[in-house]
Amino acid sequence: MAIRSSTAKQPRRATQGEGSGRLKKPAKSRAKNRPKVEKRPSKINLKLSAKFWWLLLLLVVVAGWGGLQYAPQLFNIEIEPIELEPVMVRHIQLKGKLIHVDAEQVKQLVHERGQQGILVLDPEQLRGALEALPWIYQASVRKLWPDQLEIHIEEQRAAVLWGEQGYLNLDGVYFDAAGIKLPEQKLPLISSHQQDTEAVYQQLQQLMAILSKQSTASTIVEMAVDRRGAVTLHLQDGLLIHLGRRAITERLQRWVDQVTVVSERYKGQLKGVDLRYERGMVLQLQPKQKSKSVKR
Repeated sequence: MAIRSSTAKQPRRATQGEGSGRLKKPAKSRAKNRPKVEKRPSKINLKLSAKFWWLLLLLVVVAGWGGLQYAPQLFNIEIEPIELEPVMVRHIQLKGKLIHVDAEQVKQLVHERGQQGILVLDPEQLRGALEALPWIYQASVRKLWPDQLEIHIEEQRAAVLWGEQGYLNLDGVYFDAAGIKLPEQKLPLISSHQQDTEAVYQQLQQLMAILSKQSTASTIVEMAVDRRGAVTLHLQDGLLIHLGRRAITERLQRWVDQVTVVSERYKGQLKGVDLRYERGMVLQLQPKQKSKSVKR
């Protein structure tokens, strides 16, 4: 009786060369199926090429300059320099409303600055020289080829008389009056030992604004500031107001609040008021004139 083994025979794997004798080919790379992308030149190459052309241009310029400098010596060539006559300023257009500015003085300054020709003339330097002249607040200069200049001038606008010779403009900046007085304009006078004109002018504007609120409005004729900074006001109606150095706006406001009552009570007698006190004021009264009866 034949006995079979319980272990089943394992199937034999085919080795290389056995069976059909063919090997499985590897799958084709997917990279072959991708579309070809053209390579663009990198930014570094572009920059390098730009630097190369600039370097080449510089070499050409240097070589040309060297040739012009040394070629006459090498080849015994005599080059006569060509002298070009400068293009002078022949026409000046002045624009702007000129009342106190001397037009002839402006033209004289332009001719002095433009002696070397319009090509060399610096508009910014000429503008600075014009603004240094009296009564010129702002100026602008423009070249009009070939031989013209257009100059626009804005005059100073006087807001306050500073001392006896000068004025302050609307910005509080001092400018020389050059001997010109403005009799037609009634400007307030500032007599001050302080050098900060802008601060003094701003102070005057604040005081004028406070006085404009009173019922019997009286304008400021003069504001006097002594060496210590104490302020005294002279009003148009003849009243003298002493404000002192500190809290001058608050003190003047205190006067404005009481001016109606005080004026009614001391009508015709009020000469001055001293507000240099914290809680009160001192009135300066002139003696009341007695009315004389005339006998007929």
